[in-house]
Amino acid sequence: MVAPGGLLVVASPYTWLPEYSPISSWVGGKYVDGVPLRTRDELKRIVCGLDVVFEDHRSFCIPNLDGTYQATTSRIIVFQKKLI
Repeated sequence: MVAPGGLLVVASPYTWLPEYSPISSWVGGKYVDGVPLRTRDELKRIVCGLDVVFEDHRSFCIPNLDGTYQATTSRIIVFQKKLI
């Protein structure tokens, strides 16, 4: 639950991989009836009643054990519950 005026912050690269979670459990990142179901849109639908007050992305690198790096981007969405 989010208190009135409270914030919910979701930050994720949305790296959906079937070897870590079944596709049926994904919040977006897949096609439904041939239509892309995007994670950001699904998050907004799931947290209905909260307003998006900030949305952005940040790039970062993850070091691999072999000395190489993974460059990726994390999406950030901040939701706020309206004051009553």
